Amino acid sequence: MTLKNLYFDPLMEKDLGLFLNNLKYIRNKIFGYPSDVMIEPTNACNLSCVLCPCSHKFMKRKSGFMQLKDYKRIIDKISGMFPKVTLFFAGESFLHPDIIKMIEVTAKKNIEVTISTNATKMDDIDGLLKSGLSRLIISLDGLSEKTYKKYRVGSDYTKVIGNIKKLCKRKKELGLKKPKIEIQFICMKHNQHEVKKLEKFMENVGPDKIFIKTVAIPSWFYKGKDFDRLADEFLPTNKYRRYSKKGKKWKLIKATGKCGFTRKTVITWEGEVCLCCYDLNAEYSFGNILEKSFLEIWNSPKYKKTRELVKTRSLKLCKECGASMVMGKPLE
Repeated sequence: MTLKNLYFDPLMEKDLGLFLNNLKYIRNKIFGYPSDVMIEPTNACNLSCVLCPCSHKFMKRKSGFMQLKDYKRIIDKISGMFPKVTLFFAGESFLHPDIIKMIEVTAKKNIEVTISTNATKMDDIDGLLKSGLSRLIISLDGLSEKTYKKYRVGSDYTKVIGNIKKLCKRKKELGLKKPKIEIQFICMKHNQHEVKKLEKFMENVGPDKIFIKTVAIPSWFYKGKDFDRLADEFLPTNKYRRYSKKGKKWKLIKATGKCGFTRKTVITWEGEVCLCCYDLNAEYSFGNILEKSFLEIWNSPKYKKTRELVKTRSLKLCKECGASMVMGKPLE
């Protein structure tokens, strides 16, 4: 974020709440606190996306939904600290019956709210648009039913496209600046030919942004399996190919820098504060926010030591992460 985004824009728009919230970014950077928290409304999902850990039952945690009263307690605890809340983790957030109320509760605390969705469960479009949501990310991995459903198994392409069009049209009718509606397109071998059509789709439908994501073949999927087979089926042949092969090993084409989760955190639907978005089973849990204050958990010796290990990617979890791993054989 720039100084213009953080300070000048809110002041020019006379949005004091946003201005004060943005001050948290600077304060948190100085004191080493996180600037972003992922909160999981639910880890349940209605689709069976091909490479998703939820759909392949690699997630050992029980499925459930955070109670609204517990969510309100969590927001009350962190509202003075976090400038941003991301309302998703391992499931489809719009399956939660109180998801719009959750957004509203958070936005009223002048906290930026981002949510990601498969756009299959949007029953109250007006309520969503007026909720105070800052950013809505919609997964759309195909511009035809054939390419879309190859990866998003169990979804309804026609319904999803219809929901996206309704959202964009209604937002324009209401004259709203927010939420920013962003389309996320995972480029894969079977849909790479549609990348050139994305600009036309944006013109016709009207989202604020479309961004292309490289497909990862995560360790939880290919342990004990053949990475070469999966790579041949899903990796694109264009510039959006994430890995290259040298000998018998696959490596990231573009190595990542410092892990962002030294300054971020994740809270599961049960209130467990865990390490990162790759920690699907909350194996690195540092305490429950419903029982302790966040700073008590964040500043615990265990959490501090673990963050130091993350900086050097020394944890077993880090070595398996799709942002840093070297592939080519089943992990030990």
